[in-house]
Amino acid sequence: KVGTYNVVDESTVPKVVDMKLIQEKVLKPVKKPANFVAPTPKKATTINLGTGISVLPDINKYPRPKKPIILYEYEASPDCKRVREACSMLDLTVEYRPCPGATSGFSDSMATLTLGRREVPFMVDNNPSMYRPQLFGADDILAFLFRTYGPGEAAIPASLKAR
Repeated sequence: KVGTYNVVDESTVPKVVDMKLIQEKVLKPVKKPANFVAPTPKKATTINLGTGISVLPDINKYPRPKKPIILYEYEASPDCKRVREACSMLDLTVEYRPCPGATSGFSDSMATLTLGRREVPFMVDNNPSMYRPQLFGADDILAFLFRTYGPGEAAIPASLKAR
């Protein structure tokens, strides 16, 4: 039987491998193909019906979060899309936690954090600048992100404002 051992019968006890007996093999070096070109990293962007969203200019002069921002979201939600686009514009490191239909994925952990509330988008910012550790709704999240990590609420593009 696999996984069953009889301590009385020594033949059933797994054998201990002496690591000194294991021989190391040296791998042969691999040559890079002559036409190899390393890819260059791209800046954070998302595509918005072909128009594109790009990082704001001079974004590095604004504070950057030390820890990733956690965003509970749903792919098909227009409010969640606005928040994702803002995170791309502000070049933020975000941990996306999908909650499809607010019934699966990370929905249970979100419900635990929010005492049962299952509404997306929901953001948690564990960075020291956060005065409100939890924010619901795209408008509140956008205002916080632009105020804390960007040029201010007045700089929120019209395309991200509530329709």
